[in-house]
Amino acid sequence: MSVRGYIREILFEAFEFNNDTKTYVPTDDISKTAKEALNIVYGKGTPPKNTNENEGNGESVVKDLVNKVPISHSQLARFIAFFENNKIDVESERNLGKNAKTSDKILIWQMHGGDECMNWANRELNSTRKSNSNTKSNMQKAGGAGEGKGMGIMGNKNIMNPLNTRTHGQNLANR
Repeated sequence: MSVRGYIREILFEAFEFNNDTKTYVPTDDISKTAKEALNIVYGKGTPPKNTNENEGNGESVVKDLVNKVPISHSQLARFIAFFENNKIDVESERNLGKNAKTSDKILIWQMHGGDECMNWANRELNSTRKSNSNTKSNMQKAGGAGEGKGMGIMGNKNIMNPLNTRTHGQNLANR
């Protein structure tokens, strides 16, 4: 590969932030928590019903967590959404003295890897966001976008300046 091709590849990668190529492998603690929850489900005979109709009961997810199947960036974001949507309900159940054996909400939470998975998913996603942010910052310093202007504007022109006008037809009189 030529030097020019290599530089182009790096620049395009910096601008695209294609996070879907990244995968994240669940930790041993997550796998253990999910396996314990799966054993409770098998002991009950039927999987618990989730009260949120937009989410399943997590049975396929738990099997992937137990087997430590790599998770994509978008799946990791869905995990975080699941935890954010259910965190208050699970805390309420725990405050009532319930656990995974006595509460379907806590059981579903544990099937998704529990608190270990929530903390891990947040750490991993924050790490990716920080890396993307550092790349943007480095591109700004290297002559890319102006400070505080995101990645889309090259140069110092302020697009919100009301004095910036289009000039497509300003010389119509001279035509």
